[in-house]
Amino acid sequence: MNIYHASLLAMRNAVAALSPAAEYLLVDARELTPSRTPQECIVQGDSRCFSIAAASIVAKTHRDRIMQEWDRVYPGYGFAEHKGYSTRQHHQAIRRHGLTPIHRRSFHVLDEIMGEYSEDFYKLQCTIQQTNSSKDLASLENEFRQARDAFSSAECRKLQILLRRRKKSLLEK
Repeated sequence: MNIYHASLLAMRNAVAALSPAAEYLLVDARELTPSRTPQECIVQGDSRCFSIAAASIVAKTHRDRIMQEWDRVYPGYGFAEHKGYSTRQHHQAIRRHGLTPIHRRSFHVLDEIMGEYSEDFYKLQCTIQQTNSSKDLASLENEFRQARDAFSSAECRKLQILLRRRKKSLLEK
């Protein structure tokens, strides 16, 4: 289950467990379905609604406490500092120590971090990151399209993302 669907499931379970039941829901950016409780979806709710902002703070501080506990269980990963976010420190710890049972295996970047992509992937990734002109990037995109079958579907997704981001950054210059 991806993080989006996991968070919806967690919200549905939380609402179902409320006692007394909620009379009305304020939901940040998404509709909670199915739900018999009337609700309002507020885009950028944590910056537009004090109740959502407060709930966001409570959730994040609770998550931070959980990550501090995991830091004691799995020392060397730095969970207390980066709180599980995808930081350079976190990537280095995963490479050094491997994955823990709490790492979300469906998170595609783990394959890349663990060095489980092909050598060709890493070469192309490096070339994309070092490309400084839109013309050279367009040439790389064409090469990628022609060699697409040589990459796994996860590698293709990641390379497409890298190409899109690099194109955007070159256009912003």
